[in-house]
Amino acid sequence: MIARWFFMAHTTNRYTSSPESQIESDLGRIGALPEGDKDAFCAELDRLVAANLTNDYWNIQLPGALDSSASYSPSLHAYWAALNLLDAELLFSDQRVRDLSSPDMNSPRNIERHHLFPKKFLPTKGYMDTKQINAIANMAYLEWPDNAQISADDPQLYLPVMKARMDATRWKRHEYWHALPVGWEQMDYPTFLEKRRVLMARVIRDGYETLRDATTQVRREATLADLLEAGESQSVEYKSTARWNIHTAQADKKMEQVIVKTVCGFMNADGGALLIGVDDDSNVLGLESDYKTLGNKGNRDGFELFLRQLLDANLSISTAGTVNIRFDSPEGHDVCRVSVAATGKPVFAKPAGGGAGASDFWVRIGNATKQLHGDEMIEYQELRWG
Repeated sequence: MIARWFFMAHTTNRYTSSPESQIESDLGRIGALPEGDKDAFCAELDRLVAANLTNDYWNIQLPGALDSSASYSPSLHAYWAALNLLDAELLFSDQRVRDLSSPDMNSPRNIERHHLFPKKFLPTKGYMDTKQINAIANMAYLEWPDNAQISADDPQLYLPVMKARMDATRWKRHEYWHALPVGWEQMDYPTFLEKRRVLMARVIRDGYETLRDATTQVRREATLADLLEAGESQSVEYKSTARWNIHTAQADKKMEQVIVKTVCGFMNADGGALLIGVDDDSNVLGLESDYKTLGNKGNRDGFELFLRQLLDANLSISTAGTVNIRFDSPEGHDVCRVSVAATGKPVFAKPAGGGAGASDFWVRIGNATKQLHGDEMIEYQELRWG
């Protein structure tokens, strides 16, 4: 249980931003448990893990977090940890990933970080941006002789040569471990990156699953109740409404702007889940007030359409591949769950009051969404996206 907790905390950046407040919150939850009750302690950790490592996290947020070229990336480290847990071999090699860090082993053979689509090959296809060329999803570790042999070759040329050195069964294992889509060498580069990020996230999930033991309950998807019990955090935010101002009892554009900046903040951090129809104390309010403002479209479909249009009109990127919208109905009241993926480049929101373009930069830090300006914004972007 403890190993899975640390895996979750590291991979989701739970204690990276505003760690004091998050640690205080977690210790408060543990401190409220019956003294000496180890089962209650493990159950609480398991519930918090489930609330953070949801299906949406594995399928949407984690692939989004892998859309980066930053060499220091929790999601990249999680991938290498998973390869270690899965007893994987280096690509095209018989050397185990675990040997790279084992204190019992002599210095490993020379290892190099390899571009699957070589960095000298990509410019010949029109890809010139260094960050795109150095994307996490374009990287694998090889032994030095293999990397030298491949050099700047087209993947369609070097892959058959490298595959010929191993039998089909072993190659299938390498395809799985190294998250290589079938026929990847023939794909256009952006399609390859997108598909490989999804497969890398699956490998990370499989590595995480190896941390379970015989006493661990079967993995379950986090319920809305889990998210409500977990409270607001780096990856969870509650909003009472999306359009309705509870204090003035009328529709209010300011409420919409709060939704936009929250989604923007998740995109520029590590992704997360926004629950609309829930107040700060985890009480379910429902979406009835918001529905009333939508006229004859006051239902789930109308609300989802409104929300999608709101985000696409006010953010600097399309949300089609980064935002998933669904609904739960606890106690007969609809709650909208908005799952947001991290993005591979900065996302900006239109300022309050409108304007010609999106220029506000928001980031999720701890359990709050903060706007960054000037040098602070530049420093954050350089650290996150390189």
